[in-house]
Amino acid sequence: MWKTILYAHDFSDCAAGVEPTVIELATALGATVVVCHVSELTHGLSADTVITPPGEEHPCRLGDFTLQSAIARLDDVVARLQARGLTARATARLDPIPVGILRAASEHAADVIVMGTHGRMGLEHLLLGSVAEKVLRQAIVPVLTLRTPAKPAHLREDEVLSDEREG
Repeated sequence: MWKTILYAHDFSDCAAGVEPTVIELATALGATVVVCHVSELTHGLSADTVITPPGEEHPCRLGDFTLQSAIARLDDVVARLQARGLTARATARLDPIPVGILRAASEHAADVIVMGTHGRMGLEHLLLGSVAEKVLRQAIVPVLTLRTPAKPAHLREDEVLSDEREG
């Protein structure tokens, strides 16, 4: 059946809420878990943009910093999964988020994609879109979405940018 599970993780409470199901599913199936984070850079910035991260002395490429930061956070998730006896590894990429999830699933030969969804509706859905919906529409493997209650949406640009910098 499913031997490789792609666990899409955006470091939100919604994604973290999916972890117990990923553990249960991987344990029952003896599956490997690939924990995947996709970062989408803010419009106007490229992976080659040079930045000096806070607390660092030397500049680096934004793309490198973004991926290294994501992998560091993913390593905590992988460690929790491994502590439960699962085989798990991390992958991070820079892409439009739905595209990146689908590419990672293909590259890692995932048999299923597991991800959380806020279940936003109405204006919030229209303005924020739905990564889960875009993945569902384009995936060639099954997609298991688990709904967690949505928090009120904040559309202030400084909060969006802050969330993206944090992963």
